Amino acid sequence: MEQIIKRLRTFYFLLSMPAPVVFALAYFTAEAPLVSERMRYILIVALYLLALVVVPVTYHVRRKAANKSNATDDAQQTQKFVRAFKIHTIILNVISYLCSVWYVITVEKGCCYMFAIVTVILLLSYPTAQFVFHKTDANA
Repeated sequence: MEQIIKRLRTFYFLLSMPAPVVFALAYFTAEAPLVSERMRYILIVALYLLALVVVPVTYHVRRKAANKSNATDDAQQTQKFVRAFKIHTIILNVISYLCSVWYVITVEKGCCYMFAIVTVILLLSYPTAQFVFHKTDANA
């Protein structure tokens, strides 16, 4: 169990730690928008819609994996949850890195807000033993 937590933490840190640095570089180097006002609006709405769809879906996938794996043994439960956790972490980091790219293109504060929200969700998803190996009620 401790080995799995260690691998998840390594994966989490390798994927998540460069995101604030990349966003800081984008924030301090972007000076003017690279696209028109209309395109800026379209890009920001697309980023918000992407996050609005992806964040709940990845949460649902992770929760569904935890609920389905309650009926199985620990090895299968761990394998299913680790896969769901990695999918959740990868997708949230993709949105985080997209916020950096979108900020360089649009120079909109909305990208900063979205980056902050996704970063908080990622911080709340830090892999601990209680977070990974919790038993959930199958009826919930």
